Amino acid sequence: MKPWKKFYCRTFQTALKIALPFLPYRKPRIIGSVKNIPDILSKKHCGRVLIVTDQGIQKAGLTKRLQKALSESGIPYSIYDKTVANPTTANVEEAMEMYISEGCNAIIGFGGGSSMDCAKALGVRIARPKASLAKMKGILKVHKKLPPSPRQPEPEAKPLWPPSSPMPKQGINTRSTTFRSSPDMPSWIPKSQ
Repeated sequence: MKPWKKFYCRTFQTALKIALPFLPYRKPRIIGSVKNIPDILSKKHCGRVLIVTDQGIQKAGLTKRLQKALSESGIPYSIYDKTVANPTTANVEEAMEMYISEGCNAIIGFGGGSSMDCAKALGVRIARPKASLAKMKGILKVHKKLPPSPRQPEPEAKPLWPPSSPMPKQGINTRSTTFRSSPDMPSWIPKSQ
């Protein structure tokens, strides 16, 4: 690496490290079960939820407990299950069309990394509908809050990875993101913090 580039990178990293305690990141709050999600959605006045998942998760019936909890609480939902491995910008745009046409105001990403990536990118597109994902490459490009999420960011939250497209993969960081809700939190995740 060239010395001037190395100097620039180290200076940038040091500045971010110093600024980190002052950035408005949310403290993680972990919910214990899908049974708690309707209460959180009700408190945040969410009228309709879009569940972003993939066909494998849907066919395996893993979303049934979440669907049951939402139905029993009278919270309407729609399911976008067309997420593919390494989701594309077309996936995100299709999910965004569904989010808007169904009148949703909350997103739940359910499943593995691809579903999470699609849900997070969808949240970013909802927050900044006029900007493409490519224009949001980098750090702190999304300053608006994203749609309500029943789960706050995890302590080891990774930067947003935008879905694949003809261009190379790029990182998107934002101060508020949407994260997954699973049927039951794995046993290694603490129930309270």
